[in-house]
Amino acid sequence: MRMLEKHETLYLKPKVNLLGRGIYRLEKNKNGYILTDSKGTKIHCKSNQNLSKVLINRVNSTYLIQQEIIATASTSKVDFRCYMQRGRNGKWQCSAIETRVAKSDSIITNPSGREKVLNAELGMKVFYNLSPEQISNVIKRIESVCTKVLFNIERNKKYHLGEVAFDLILDKNLHIWLLELQVNIAAETKALMSEDNHFVLPAIMPAPF
Repeated sequence: MRMLEKHETLYLKPKVNLLGRGIYRLEKNKNGYILTDSKGTKIHCKSNQNLSKVLINRVNSTYLIQQEIIATASTSKVDFRCYMQRGRNGKWQCSAIETRVAKSDSIITNPSGREKVLNAELGMKVFYNLSPEQISNVIKRIESVCTKVLFNIERNKKYHLGEVAFDLILDKNLHIWLLELQVNIAAETKALMSEDNHFVLPAIMPAPF
């Protein structure tokens, strides 16, 4: 409730989940609350007590609560996935970044709620109207932020990682908001998805070898 007072719209995400399952969008408005699941089903709750009962029946694991970040003027949600892999020199490098565009009625950009995938440059041009120079600068900042986060994770958590994917959002001021870190990127599953998912494969599949 404290977060709703501050942000009005939140995302509720299971601490451990796959393919967007169990994610909810929670919005506060003048008539109460609207809880939307990953399939687009909306539940209207008129009071705190009503909302509490609905959540108790639906949420049965540890959840994270995140404020919603409004990225663009588009009616569809837009986010990015940055693939970070270690090079031969052992240093982290960004192998590819993709733009993920949700269906107009979806709260997630996972495969089940996704309309299409674009490369980062095209996505930033179409949805943010950025110049080539601006796009280059944003991509450099994304790589820098992801590298710093990985340094801290490996140092503090004692992990030894070789490749990961960061899901992130750019807001209207081009600030970078990290959503989550994917340790198992399952790149090979992209070959079974629509053709627009394939463009990153030549960049990310050979890298570990």
